[in-house]
Amino acid sequence: MFYVYEPLKKLLPNGYYLKTGQECYYLSYPEICRNSTQFDSMVDMMTSFYDCNFSPKFIPPEKHSDAQVKVQECLHEPHRNASFCNKSVRSLCDASSVRMIKTIRLSMDVIDILMRRIPTLKIVHLIRDPRGMHKSRKKGGFLKEFKLRSHDAINLCNRYFYDFNVSEKLNLTYPYRIKRVLFEDLASNTLKYAKDIYNFLNLNFPPMLFDWISNHTSSNQKDGYYGTIRANSSAVANEWRDKLTRKLIKEIDEACEAVYDVVGYTPFQQ
Repeated sequence: MFYVYEPLKKLLPNGYYLKTGQECYYLSYPEICRNSTQFDSMVDMMTSFYDCNFSPKFIPPEKHSDAQVKVQECLHEPHRNASFCNKSVRSLCDASSVRMIKTIRLSMDVIDILMRRIPTLKIVHLIRDPRGMHKSRKKGGFLKEFKLRSHDAINLCNRYFYDFNVSEKLNLTYPYRIKRVLFEDLASNTLKYAKDIYNFLNLNFPPMLFDWISNHTSSNQKDGYYGTIRANSSAVANEWRDKLTRKLIKEIDEACEAVYDVVGYTPFQQ
């Protein structure tokens, strides 16, 4: 499996793209959306990735995947640049039958464009309780721009509701190519839902993943905000109950009522 984490991060650090060709910034309230000068090239880059035809800076040098680690190591060598180092990992991509991207920087309506361009593309749409997402954003330091914390929840759930409804329509247009997974389900029963995802992707579940999942979801240690190792993944999913004030939880519940109705989350009861 050839995997790249957040390849659009440098193009749009704190925003996401809409099918209309706009880029929206979620750290402002209300959200600011404007015409993007890089939308078409972004779509081309995303499409080309699945042919292992990388743009010079598509694979960011980070520690989140084998490919990104190799690019990072390559850039530290003399006389190497991003173009050369991205090409250096192409052999890994060519050798893999599965190419995967994790991103939060695309609205679900952009997926329609990618589905038409890439007939074999499948989407795992991971969604999470807005209260848990808010807690995570707070921990990551992403709420400093908001005068009121509830403003983040309004932005978040407006996009959430839109993406959910687009996903419903896409499921009809592209049957069996989109799978929705709740973060809370994945955190509480990781093995079961991991197997479900592999089955959805028509992949055999590797035996080595049994130990990997155990070590990453019930470890005695954590590896930071962007890491994948958690002492107790189920507890992490529900941390918001103890980390957020009752007042803020109520404000998020009110802002996200429409999301709760379609997804099935319930307002907090003391």
